[in-house]
Amino acid sequence: MAACKATPPPAPASPSTSVVAIALRTEAARDAHTGRPRQAYFVKLTDDSDPMRQPELLRSDYMRDGIMVLLNAPPGRYAAVACYGKGEHEWTAYFPETLIRATEKQVPEGKAVLLGSFAMDLRSITTTGDAAQHHYMRVLWPDWEKQHAALKLFTRDDHAWGGPWIDAGNASRVTARLKEILGPEWASRFD
Repeated sequence: MAACKATPPPAPASPSTSVVAIALRTEAARDAHTGRPRQAYFVKLTDDSDPMRQPELLRSDYMRDGIMVLLNAPPGRYAAVACYGKGEHEWTAYFPETLIRATEKQVPEGKAVLLGSFAMDLRSITTTGDAAQHHYMRVLWPDWEKQHAALKLFTRDDHAWGGPWIDAGNASRVTARLKEILGPEWASRFD
């Protein structure tokens, strides 16, 4: 999976499109999971749908300074469910249900919303993940459980459960940085 580029973001598609963003820092329990998150996976929720069981993921299309952004998003309710990172190895980490619920926010038409700024520990998937983590792993890798045992063991290093997390508590600083990164065309969408 390719990571987002840190080139200037594209211009807004229309005045009604929105911006969804998350700032994320990770701490790895294993060397295979070191490195920075480079991409986030979001879900767009309809009506009262459950953020733990969505069938389709939206991948961020811009990243800079640990902030992952989905540009030109239709308005609606969003949550972040996973991230992709790269250090010595490429990896995907699946967020626990509590973090998914903490990121769930309404994104109004033509506005930009930061779902939060979080620090999360990563754990090996040999530990137990919750139902949301298992669900989104299967959404991203539907054939993972069918792989040959030796291949499955090898690819296991490429996956991590998001473990304990904290709200990094710097949303206003992240929003200010995001306005600066995205430029005036996007910055006006922040309240």
